[in-house]
Amino acid sequence: MMGRIFKGPYGGFSALSIALMIVVGGAFIALWPFAFIWGLNTLFGLGIPLNFWTWLAAVVILLTIAAVGMFGKGYSAAK
Repeated sequence: MMGRIFKGPYGGFSALSIALMIVVGGAFIALWPFAFIWGLNTLFGLGIPLNFWTWLAAVVILLTIAAVGMFGKGYSAAK
C-alpha cells in the first residue's frame, strides 16, 4: 500500500490516478458549455456560433441554473 492516498475499502488512490481525475474533470468542466451550445444548435437550429463569448454565456447560464437548483425555492407546487 505504499504511495496510496485516501485509503479506502479498495486500497485508495495513487497520486497519478488523482492527477488524472483532476485533468479529466477539468476538461469535462471546460468543454461542457460547448456541448450545451452544440446541443441547442442541433436540436433547435439556432445557429449560435461557438466562440469564447458564447462559451462564457453558457457558463453563466449553467451556473445560474445550478444555483437556483441548489439555493432557490424552485417552482414546485408542493408547500
